[in-house]
Amino acid sequence: PRVDETAKGVPGGVWPNNYGNNVENIDPQVNAASAAFSLITPVYSALVKYGKGIGELPGPETITGDAAEAWEISGDGLQVTYKLRPNHTFDQRPPTNGRAMTTQDVKFSWDRTVALSPVAGDMLRKVSPTGPIESLTVTDDRTIVIKLAEPYGPINEMLAYWYFYVTPVEADGKFDPRS
Repeated sequence: PRVDETAKGVPGGVWPNNYGNNVENIDPQVNAASAAFSLITPVYSALVKYGKGIGELPGPETITGDAAEAWEISGDGLQVTYKLRPNHTFDQRPPTNGRAMTTQDVKFSWDRTVALSPVAGDMLRKVSPTGPIESLTVTDDRTIVIKLAEPYGPINEMLAYWYFYVTPVEADGKFDPRS
């Protein structure tokens, strides 16, 4: 019989689990192993995320902000503007020391995704004729603008899935995002 041992859980403890394939790292920009994303999602934020489903997998109607507190789609459907949460912070440990996420982190992560991600073609028009995103730019310290190649209704579903996570700029040499 199963025994509920959740009361024995402590911070810093060990969570035994197994995966159907080998998870080599948790770097969200270089990993394409779907099994790794259950490990990546609690560590890195996305602009938007899926909420909880009731008795089923969550659908697009459950999408809510994660690093973004709000977003707006232009009337022509060719641009999505996201506003970062002002109090959305990284891990308390060095090198980020609990600092707030900035649009520079988002831009750094985007550039890293474009350069390294094995799924970049699923997102980027310049990599694949079916990629819906033309560009990502930042216009101020809280605003991110994604320009689309054509109106693409499920853009938030794509971003809420596992295509784009935000890593801090400190991932450029101050820590290894693979671990």
